[in-house]
Amino acid sequence: MDAKRAVPVFLLFISTICVASCSIKEDRSRCPCHINVSVAAVPEGGAVFRMDDGLSLTETRIRSDTSLKADASGAKALVTAHNAPEWSADGYRIPVGEQSPPLYLCAKMLQTAAGESAEVSLTLRKSYCLLRFSLSGEEGPDAPYTFRVRGNVNGVHSDGSPSEGQFFYDIPPSDFCVRLPRQKDNSLLLDIVAASGTVRTFALGTCLHEASYDWTKPDLDDAALDVELSLTEVHFTLDMWTATVQINHDI
Repeated sequence: MDAKRAVPVFLLFISTICVASCSIKEDRSRCPCHINVSVAAVPEGGAVFRMDDGLSLTETRIRSDTSLKADASGAKALVTAHNAPEWSADGYRIPVGEQSPPLYLCAKMLQTAAGESAEVSLTLRKSYCLLRFSLSGEEGPDAPYTFRVRGNVNGVHSDGSPSEGQFFYDIPPSDFCVRLPRQKDNSLLLDIVAASGTVRTFALGTCLHEASYDWTKPDLDDAALDVELSLTEVHFTLDMWTATVQINHDI
């Protein structure tokens, strides 16, 4: 073969290699990222595994601790395990006038490279506080006051962070407790309510803060608030913290 014919053949060979390598790279970019998921601390009643990569959505009901696989096509994927009554692209919102469900949750954002694999562990965390009231003094159904809890957190975003919105719950005398969603500040309020309406508002969030309650713990603690009622005042005790609220109101 002479030199004039050898050069074009060599260039054609190089071009073929380049085209083939580009094709292989292009095919790889269309491959999903394979995710191996382990889910732990699933509460009684089960939970839902959810993966949203911006292009597709996967939801799987799980009954106990388990391992499963999922494929993500986007550049990143939000993986969540939760036991909320319902869930949307922006998480869960507590219906107005209701308390928080007994919510357990874990959410993580993954970078999902095409054609690669990833592993993630989701451990569901207790994301509510059961606040119990111990009532003394004018107790029972004939107590002169009832209580309402109000706040500025009405659920969770899809990434697990508290969502801002109206929250209130009238505490029934039969239970005298409330499930509170994870808070982002100390804005919780407790209204003391008589038959004629609210007679005094108490800074419940400040009380919990001064009693060293920690809303940032992965698993939220429950708490107990002792309430001593009389016709003229309400005395509160939470751990070592105490306060007395005077009430000047005719029942």
